[in-house]
Amino acid sequence: MSWSKLAALAGLALLAAVPAGAGVRVQTRTVPGGVEIENRKLVVTLKAGAAGALVRSKAKGVEAAEFELAVLDVGGKGGKVGEIRIARQSGGEAAVRFACGAARAEIVLKGAELFVEVRPLEGAFALETRALTRYAILPDFFADDILYDPVKYKSPVTAVPAENFLLQLLEGKRAILMLVWEGTLESRMQEAEKKAAAAGAEPKEPKVELLAAGEGAARRFTAGRVEFLGKPVYAAVMAGAGIWHEEKGSWTAGAKIATAWKRPFEAKWRADYVAKDQGGADFWGATIKSRSFKIFDAKKRPGKRNPAGECYFDGERTCLATPGTPKYKAVVRDMPTAYTGVIIYPVDRTDKTPPSVIATVVDVMRNTLGEGPCEYIADLDGQKLRKWLVSGKDGVMTEGGRSGKKIGICPLHNFIRRQVGPAIKKNEKLDEKKLVVVLEMAEDLRLFANTIWERNKEYRQWGRDFVKFCGEQGAKSAKVKPVADGLAVIAGRIEAEMEKGKMRFNIPKKKRATGDEVLAYWNEAIPRATRHFGSGDVARYQQGLDILRGRETAYPASGGVNSCGDEIDWMVARLRRMVREIRHKAGTVDTNDPEVAAFCAKVRRQCHAVLRNKHARETWGGDS
Repeated sequence: MSWSKLAALAGLALLAAVPAGAGVRVQTRTVPGGVEIENRKLVVTLKAGAAGALVRSKAKGVEAAEFELAVLDVGGKGGKVGEIRIARQSGGEAAVRFACGAARAEIVLKGAELFVEVRPLEGAFALETRALTRYAILPDFFADDILYDPVKYKSPVTAVPAENFLLQLLEGKRAILMLVWEGTLESRMQEAEKKAAAAGAEPKEPKVELLAAGEGAARRFTAGRVEFLGKPVYAAVMAGAGIWHEEKGSWTAGAKIATAWKRPFEAKWRADYVAKDQGGADFWGATIKSRSFKIFDAKKRPGKRNPAGECYFDGERTCLATPGTPKYKAVVRDMPTAYTGVIIYPVDRTDKTPPSVIATVVDVMRNTLGEGPCEYIADLDGQKLRKWLVSGKDGVMTEGGRSGKKIGICPLHNFIRRQVGPAIKKNEKLDEKKLVVVLEMAEDLRLFANTIWERNKEYRQWGRDFVKFCGEQGAKSAKVKPVADGLAVIAGRIEAEMEKGKMRFNIPKKKRATGDEVLAYWNEAIPRATRHFGSGDVARYQQGLDILRGRETAYPASGGVNSCGDEIDWMVARLRRMVREIRHKAGTVDTNDPEVAAFCAKVRRQCHAVLRNKHARETWGGDS
């Protein structure tokens, strides 16, 4: 499938429209002691005796949007800049080769791009980008972002998952430094790597680290570091007033947050809410809740309120509220109840983003690695919702079922009641058109419930396998064991949730039935209800409705099929949240140990695999 189609399915902007700066000249010139290269976005200065290359943004009205770029040797040491020479210049591209101590590399600057490409040469081990950084973020398309706060990380060097990109939010809220690398992208693998992968070897990922210094509230990240592994690393600087923003305070769940910040340009912005660690037996220690901004026009929707727990734009106004709503207590009982901050940054384009603006995460990903690898990293195919009609017409759970009505067990059931109820009161048979729709919706209801329950069982099996995996890995390494044991505890809650989550609905002769028993009952009962509706006998219509309402059970429940729907909807949302939390915690381990870092990378890959192609009901509670 083409990038444009996949992008549309995943809700991402069409990136091919972003100008790459083709035909724009790159200037090179000599300066005292070195060389300077410049395009429309950046100026790169290399001077002999300096600690590294200075990369500075040319964004208007932004001071000190710059960073130092150094190349480390195989011993992890940097050195003063030595030999400098212009390797080539051809209008739209310039390359300068230089030495940093025993390491050598080449800096490439193209067209109007806002990034530099650093290619390793003799003795080059890693790239280090030095800038005073308030936060670092690893954006996640399948779970909550990972936010690294140097105040909370005590190690001088912290390992970061090598997942192709990393954001450094520079002090002052006027610039974001973004590191991008090819890593284990199959399309960029060298021949030896492909053979090793085909033989079943674990892919070798580059070492990615954050360096920190300082004490207490003044502690900051001072550099990001990415191992080359013989491949280029890209460093981009997105600069401008308000390019990232932070609000700090103390709020409960669902509380409004006052802010005067306005987005500097149209884009898809993301908010990372920082939760207070609350502890407690039913709390998993979540630290970040990521939400995407929506567009809400109060003038076009008078009297309507945007749901609590969402961030949105109303014209130029920015509206923030912490996640969580008391409406569905079974969903939010594991959600944080207190927050201390929110951080905002641009993640992708929209169709209203000006072509001249190239300042989002996905912009840089595409322009550095290309459309194909960008598609792979974002896993657009995995972001598609799973198909839910297992017979008849095949459909994806988006707008509605086969009859175009709102999907969901409760909406489907309520729709049937609204069609059949008036017919009973009037003592009139359903006309042929309505009957066809009712029968279709009843079958959609049954298939919908089965799809959700199968997804629950999928999570349960994953949890069992993951607990076993953690046990095996912990037994192999004393360093890995405490991390593996902690993650296994969360995964164990998946099984516990399935066991304690006996359906509130009670089937005939069985009180508090298991999910499998309830679904088996409805797979038999719903077709029975449809036979009443399709009989042509108005007197039997009520019997069909009574079946769906649960009134034929020995232990009547008020909601009938709706109770069943609520329970499995809540359950699948909670199970997904558990896996998301495992993935998130695996990325936030404060370690620089290679064994622990490798284990955490495997965990994140396993979580990603099961989170792909979610069921629409997995987003209950606001998670993506």
